[in-house]
Amino acid sequence: MAAPTAFSLRSVHPEDAPWLWELKIAALRTYVELTWGEWNEPQQRAFFERGFTPQTLRIITIENEGDAGVLELARRGSEFFITRLELLPRFQRRGIGSAIIQGIQLEAGLANKPVRLQVLRVNPARLLYRKLGFTEVGETSTHVLMSWFAARQNSLASPPD
Repeated sequence: MAAPTAFSLRSVHPEDAPWLWELKIAALRTYVELTWGEWNEPQQRAFFERGFTPQTLRIITIENEGDAGVLELARRGSEFFITRLELLPRFQRRGIGSAIIQGIQLEAGLANKPVRLQVLRVNPARLLYRKLGFTEVGETSTHVLMSWFAARQNSLASPPD
């Protein structure tokens, strides 16, 4: 197995918006089309603009390769919630997403908090999340809600409410 890819997280600035828009298209367009039957450009642009909050976003940068994706992690009082994790296709399946999630799991485990996320039902990232110990805890017509809690790795304990 290859050595993990070195990455860092950097702050997002307003001038990163065009690159982040292109990232969304590259990372999610196929899954949006599979879920809703089309890519509605004005609607997707509006979602993007509402969700463009530089203070909560971090760009994933790969050593010697440049910007690869974006992470948005909400450290809420009772949980960690992965709001957004997108990687350009050429950086997928290289262990980067796994390494990022495992780092979040380590931090959450030390804080005794669960990690939660939602993913489009058609997105194969669901398999990665399962592999990393997430369980499906709910669903909508379009998304699967998933949760991970450190105590579950060694027992059937439930996360605190």
